[in-house]
Amino acid sequence: RSKPWLRRRPFAPFTRQVPAAAMKVICALALLLASPAAAAGVKNAVKVTPLQKVLQLMDEMSVKGKKEKHEEEVEFVEFSQWCDSTRKATTKSIDEAKSQIEQLTADIAKAEADAERLAVEISELDAAVAQAEGELGEATAVREKEHTD
Repeated sequence: RSKPWLRRRPFAPFTRQVPAAAMKVICALALLLASPAAAAGVKNAVKVTPLQKVLQLMDEMSVKGKKEKHEEEVEFVEFSQWCDSTRKATTKSIDEAKSQIEQLTADIAKAEADAERLAVEISELDAAVAQAEGELGEATAVREKEHTD
């Protein structure tokens, strides 16, 4: 079953007017039924007057209009529900994405701060290692001098 909101006809959920073309058809039928030849054929067959036939056609059209109105109301309700659920899902998705963006931005800022702090610690440790290697070299030189003496 196709979705009602994809149809290409204008949507009038609570009003239903008889189109001008339909009124012309009804008038033509009324005139045809009112003609003497048609009246003779109808009188011989069922004895339905032209006025009764027009009233019958009007009743049928009224029933058909009410049925179509009900169908359009049902389709409109389905469309409204679809719109509401889509709106809710989209809003929820946007809110989740915003909170995730905030969290990730905070994580990036923390990681950058940690990287800067660790870079400073690395440079301090490199300096300490260089100093320790220098002191080790001096101590080794002193021991070798003492050992040779």
